[in-house]
Amino acid sequence: MYEQYEVLITEDNEATALNLRKALELRGHKVTHSNTSRGARTLLEQRKFDLAFVDLDLEREKAGYELLPLLTYRGTYPVILSGHDEDDYIELGYDSSCGDYIVKPFTKDKLDRIFSKVRNLGSVNRFRAIIENEFHTVDPETIAQIKKIEENITSNSPFYITGPTGTGKTILGQAIHRSKHDNLQKYIHVNCAAIPKDLIESELFGTRKGAFTGATEKEGKLVEAHGGTLHLDEVGTMPKGLQEKLLLALDDGTVIPVGGNNRHKIKTNFQLISSTCEPLEEKVAQGQFREDLFYRIMGTHIHLKPLRERQGDIPYLINKLIEDVKRERGFVVKPKAKEALLKYNWYGNARELVKFFKSKSEMLRPILAYEDLPDYIIHNFNRFVNTNTAFITEEQLKLIEDVSYPLFKFKQETEIVRHFYKRCSFNKAKTRSALGNMTQYTFDKHMKIIEAEHEISR
Repeated sequence: MYEQYEVLITEDNEATALNLRKALELRGHKVTHSNTSRGARTLLEQRKFDLAFVDLDLEREKAGYELLPLLTYRGTYPVILSGHDEDDYIELGYDSSCGDYIVKPFTKDKLDRIFSKVRNLGSVNRFRAIIENEFHTVDPETIAQIKKIEENITSNSPFYITGPTGTGKTILGQAIHRSKHDNLQKYIHVNCAAIPKDLIESELFGTRKGAFTGATEKEGKLVEAHGGTLHLDEVGTMPKGLQEKLLLALDDGTVIPVGGNNRHKIKTNFQLISSTCEPLEEKVAQGQFREDLFYRIMGTHIHLKPLRERQGDIPYLINKLIEDVKRERGFVVKPKAKEALLKYNWYGNARELVKFFKSKSEMLRPILAYEDLPDYIIHNFNRFVNTNTAFITEEQLKLIEDVSYPLFKFKQETEIVRHFYKRCSFNKAKTRSALGNMTQYTFDKHMKIIEAEHEISR
């Protein structure tokens, strides 16, 4: 059953217009025809059309191009239907704001593609509305990344989202899903890092009764996501042995539960979103992640930078959160406290910032003074803002003279990694994410030292 649209055909070839009209009316659409651009203009002033098929050469050559801006202004989706297949004609069509360019003759497949795209345009508008309310940024590069999602939201191809923890990967995953679905019921989020390695296969693929001791009939997440979205978070932590089975399931569109065989295949179809806080390219190079699976899940790649690297976002978000809390219950941030908040790098990214303001908004007396700030923010402010405090002490300079700068730098880096390892509750993945631009190779070298020291002290 097709959704019904009001369609305008602007075509001076009566046979083409008649054939197209019949094809559209068979789909249940209401069709109006004009054989001139002037007649089409009159109709557009009188009523609203959902989409229009426009021939280029009407009462004069290329007259159809002149209709495109008006169609766009009136909210009508413009489709050029032309016998011209030259590159300059097609390029001019898209430059003049046409939504699609069909070279005659039209076919059922071409019409199917266009109407599918028109239906999905609602997804773009819903996505924009969700982002406007829930993902706040003024950073040009981050805005450009969001734009990439907009441009691909109507397809069912995979999305691959990278970035440190707390930057908004799950928010984007949910926004992609909600742009196409009424609720989150079919949004299946799986944190691969949080599932024990011996359980993740049955969690993803399900189990047959008796597959192992105590196993019951259970539907896996890949089947549960049928008709919706499967979001594989921290996909890089998936065991290497399981990656081949996932690749086969994605390629084949079928799932074999644990303990089953080809007779137990279950068909499934979903939008795939994969996300990770550590670059999969490095894992591929190290042989820890299958290259063919990497390219299979890649799709549209979205990278979210750490909050500290987003131009203007820290002051923008702090000011917005202060205003939001103020509207809720009256909230004051003293000038020195605000200055310290602005100087802090927020290594936990937007998630840390939002949680901070949520906790402070619940104070009995919602007046945030400098003394109320956590020690680490005060320490950061005192260390890097006070111009009387040197970045490198005399003792450190003496150490550089006695040994060498590369060795001094390496020791300093180790201490930085140690600090964040403790702050991240000894979680290596979170520590690696918080350190931003440090390479995996360098991070691993420091962690070997830290873990070795820890073993000795036990």
